Amino acid sequence: MHDHPLIGYVDSLLDVPALRILDEVLPGHRTRIQTNNITGQWTATAAGLGVSALPLYVGDPDPTLVRILPEEVTVLRKYWLIVPRELQRRARVRTTIATLR
Repeated sequence: MHDHPLIGYVDSLLDVPALRILDEVLPGHRTRIQTNNITGQWTATAAGLGVSALPLYVGDPDPTLVRILPEEVTVLRKYWLIVPRELQRRARVRTTIATLR
């Protein structure tokens, strides 16, 4: 992996521990392409500019991308879904919750 250009977040965003995915997977890495959002990482990866650690919900639907090292690397994150109390029983909200689980 160290031979491939790595795509990740700009250093200023790495104050957020959940975004330090590459530090977990490749300690001592050097990110060559930095973006401030996951869409930029996805776009750069899909354009063939390098490899990145994308969430499954971003990478799996894109037929131009393939998972590498799926058996060796697993990164888990927790997400909070917050909605106004009056919307929590709506079908679209329940569908979103079911999809995310």
